[in-house]
Amino acid sequence: MLSRQIVFLTALLVSTDALSQVYRCTGDSGQKVFSNLPCGPDAHQIPALDLTPTSGGTLGVQPGQRSLSHSNAGSSGRPLDKQLITTRYQDLRSIVNRLVGSDQPALRDRLRNEIQRNEARALRAEVLHPDWNVINGRYDERLEQIQRQHLGDNINMARAWIRLEAERDAALFLLAAP
Repeated sequence: MLSRQIVFLTALLVSTDALSQVYRCTGDSGQKVFSNLPCGPDAHQIPALDLTPTSGGTLGVQPGQRSLSHSNAGSSGRPLDKQLITTRYQDLRSIVNRLVGSDQPALRDRLRNEIQRNEARALRAEVLHPDWNVINGRYDERLEQIQRQHLGDNINMARAWIRLEAERDAALFLLAAP
């Protein structure tokens, strides 16, 4: 029994450490590469908090503006910056690749396809919900719960994270639920 507890605690520490040590580099074709080890001469460590997809960024909100008022949003929201959606999904792909690893290529490909479908759906959106900041706060809290719930179970964490981001998109971009 004691050996099981030691194995669990060791796995928990290793999982937490692996998630907290992340390096970002530039790949051969200029793409961002994330790794738990220095991945090139330009590698620099980034804090674990930077691993959360950007929740859509400002999505069309001007700097310093905390929310979209009803008067400037119109009845159906405000046009959004699609590049921020693309960036958020690039970040999500990198995180999922790290969580799943390279030893399960079929699973990794299925998850990548699901992410691609979710991104394509989000990119078809035209407007941002007027209460985008409240929605993002709610989904950021749910993401923290998912990370705690699935700590040490990277596969299920990746799956839950992908589903959560699809739900976030539905709420943010006034889309039908996935």
